[in-house]
Amino acid sequence: MTTPYYFGFGSLVNDETLPQNARWLRANLHGWRRAWRHPIPGSHPWAAMDVLPDPNASIDGLLVVGGGEIDAYLVQRESGYASHALAQKQFQLEQALPAEAAPCLWTSKTPAPPDEKRYLMQSYVDVVMSGYLRHFGEPGLERFVESTDNWHLPVFDDRDDPQYPRAVSLSQQERAIIKEHQPAG
Repeated sequence: MTTPYYFGFGSLVNDETLPQNARWLRANLHGWRRAWRHPIPGSHPWAAMDVLPDPNASIDGLLVVGGGEIDAYLVQRESGYASHALAQKQFQLEQALPAEAAPCLWTSKTPAPPDEKRYLMQSYVDVVMSGYLRHFGEPGLERFVESTDNWHLPVFDDRDDPQYPRAVSLSQQERAIIKEHQPAG
């Protein structure tokens, strides 16, 4: 029997957005690059995180251990994405995965065309960047920014009235660090 391990490369890296009983481990996935290009419905044409194959790239993230209610929660949450099986050898890990681990990755079912105008939701950016900051430190946050495309998109500042349903509270220090590292859109 296999156990799914879901590779989170965006908001799933912020464990505040996961069920309390979720387990995870830090990982680096080879052969993929992130981009703000997954469309989210809403009052503006929002862009969420997606990944694209890139043999020369690698990205940090969390492998969330599946099973039971975690599977149900994540499958519903990531319903706009299609699941793809990955090989364990694609990962660099702090600890080995169990033999029954079945890592997978979600990619957008309907990525936005490159020329379609989209906006970054600051509350969503905050969730992702604070997750990277907490799990990988400032060097990891810098790697996240460098390994993510489409920072040119305009940013809608919704911090005071978050549009993102899993928005998190940030300390003043986290806000300052995110502001320092977030490219201007």
